[in-house]
Amino acid sequence: MGPVSPLVSIIIPCRRIEAYEKESIEGCLALKWTNIEILLLPDEIQESYDYPSKVRIIPTGKIKPAIKRNIGIQHASGEYIAFLDSDAYPIPEWLENAIPLFSDERVGLVGGPSLTPPNDDVKRQASGLILASKIGGGGLANRYLAGRPTSVDDIPSSNMITKKSIMDQLGGFNADYWPGEDTYLCLQIKRDLNKEILYSPEVVVYHHRRRVFKPHLKQIWGYGTHRGYFAKKFPENSRQLTYFIPSLFVLFNAIGIPLAVILPSLFLMPFLVIIGAYFAACIASGSATRNAKVGLMVIAGIPLTHVVYGIGFLKGLVSELKH
Repeated sequence: MGPVSPLVSIIIPCRRIEAYEKESIEGCLALKWTNIEILLLPDEIQESYDYPSKVRIIPTGKIKPAIKRNIGIQHASGEYIAFLDSDAYPIPEWLENAIPLFSDERVGLVGGPSLTPPNDDVKRQASGLILASKIGGGGLANRYLAGRPTSVDDIPSSNMITKKSIMDQLGGFNADYWPGEDTYLCLQIKRDLNKEILYSPEVVVYHHRRRVFKPHLKQIWGYGTHRGYFAKKFPENSRQLTYFIPSLFVLFNAIGIPLAVILPSLFLMPFLVIIGAYFAACIASGSATRNAKVGLMVIAGIPLTHVVYGIGFLKGLVSELKH
């Protein structure tokens, strides 16, 4: 891009500056859109770094990611702000594909797919395949796949671009919600500012996954509890059937298994047919990869993901989030 391109401030909250953070910085420095500043917000500066002047390291102390992003917004000089997770890195065309979409004044926020890096280990690859599969990720699988451009209700802050004026108008992220501050921001942009949120398949970042099973499921639990709470408190962008399906799956099993045991003549066969079809779909998703080890983890991980998310969602529905 030429020198007239608007300045974009890339904000990356993190705890420490380690391998993933350095990979993220290098990815940003390799962007074709060169008029950028990179604001990295670790808890503290551990050593000296030899980065160009467009990289600014701002220590924040141990605070929530949402507050780190808000500090980044306060220090940002760009007309646009791009939010990136510290374990993610963009393709070279990331901003080149995103910024022109704002020529439509109705667009307030742009995001795109967060793909699993091809060099991730097998446990991270399995996590990515679970989320990207149609049965594993359901209606949200497009977040982890390239797809068609579409208007959406919300996108995650791991790959989110907007105008600084919009963030200033909204006062930044609401730090009362974590995870979920990005969901609430999207709600504000659509409800309060009457702007569109655009998902573009060309606005791509690579995002390292949590390994299956424990780290992956811990993250899924957080997603489920926050979405359940949001479905109760903010139905505008969270009370969708997609979010309820894992909980319905949990309830189906909680009710169906006892009925199949107590009244097998009535319920055993229908239950087995439905569960059989479900696991056939899980096996089909796992068989799509050539790596047998990854495939087995996907087959086991999809139902575990649904159960953990479903229970977490129900918990969020009936309780308050702890901030």
